[in-house]
Amino acid sequence: MYKKYFSKFLTANEHRLHFAGHSHHYWPDITKKAQEDYWLDSMNLVDDKWGKIFGTKIVQTQKHIANILKIKNYQNIAFAPNTHELVYRIISSIEKDGPINILSTDSEFYSFERQALRLEESNELEVKRVPSEPFNDFTQRFSDESKKSEYDIIFVSQVFFNNSYAINDLLSFVNSLDQKPLIVIDGYHSFMAIDVDLSELEDKIFYLSGSYKYAGGGEGCCFSLIPKDCKLRPKFTGWFAEMSELSNKDPKKVSYQNDGMRFAGSTMDFTSLYRLESWLKLREDEGITVKAVSDHVKNLQNLFIKETEMTALAQYLVSDTLNCGNFLVYRLPSVEITTRVVEYLRDKNIMTDSRKNILRFGISMYLDEQDIRNCAKVISQIEGVI
Repeated sequence: MYKKYFSKFLTANEHRLHFAGHSHHYWPDITKKAQEDYWLDSMNLVDDKWGKIFGTKIVQTQKHIANILKIKNYQNIAFAPNTHELVYRIISSIEKDGPINILSTDSEFYSFERQALRLEESNELEVKRVPSEPFNDFTQRFSDESKKSEYDIIFVSQVFFNNSYAINDLLSFVNSLDQKPLIVIDGYHSFMAIDVDLSELEDKIFYLSGSYKYAGGGEGCCFSLIPKDCKLRPKFTGWFAEMSELSNKDPKKVSYQNDGMRFAGSTMDFTSLYRLESWLKLREDEGITVKAVSDHVKNLQNLFIKETEMTALAQYLVSDTLNCGNFLVYRLPSVEITTRVVEYLRDKNIMTDSRKNILRFGISMYLDEQDIRNCAKVISQIEGVI
């Protein structure tokens, strides 16, 4: 259905079935020209390329993202090479004596979790982690906890990277939380995987994501939505954050722009932004909506479960397709068994993705029903491996 947009990667990997779509995704064909365009702009425009990047490319990409997230204030989107930069800027914005108090979960990705653990070691953070399981009452348990203590930041993923559980009704979830802390939603595994509507939340939350997973731009282009009229002053900051103020800069004062740029950093390679913008534009021109792709993936997920229901793998399924992201999760008995299964599938030219004893099958938009059946055929022979 969508294979034609990925012909170069598919041709280069025609001997493989790529089910590692939770991590590295194939890049759309159009991104090759976009990458070349960045080189050509650097050659032809030299220093003048920054005018095009900031005046055209960033603005176009902001508008595409705003359309996808259904927000009005596209100027409140800030870019960075990775979400870790953006997370640290948010943390560095809190001014207080003593540790910063954060409410989070036990299922956050390493860009947050590693940094949080290190700052806990130095007594700069105190983090309360709510277990993500059992899923059926997670949102209620998390909401209740948000009102028990005085938190400075609430940080939670919309789709958890380690079990694929998805908070589908993000509006109700956010509105159920204590509204005094900064609310940060990590959308890295939800952006362009599930249909996200931030139209009633754009002035309330930070929403982090990037193009490496489902957005087709590859690594190097992440972003955060910043609440309107945000007055925070990140201590971890860069000169992009005062770009509009440079001509009137007060040497005694650190100033910030009154939009998403206040959370921007400094000079970065914008190749990935060119890639992302090209693919988002093509999708918009072709009418390829997130919902259409999500429906396509859900159908393939259900087919995958059906085709593998009689295999040795089926009993370890964690995911519920009604409440999960674009990957299916199997929790195997041990890390050793998981490694063995991953290697077995790799030997059969099926690329998967794993963390510890978690095996993940990413169902990308460029897969089809025959790919699912071919993968299931290999899985049917897996009994001796588990």
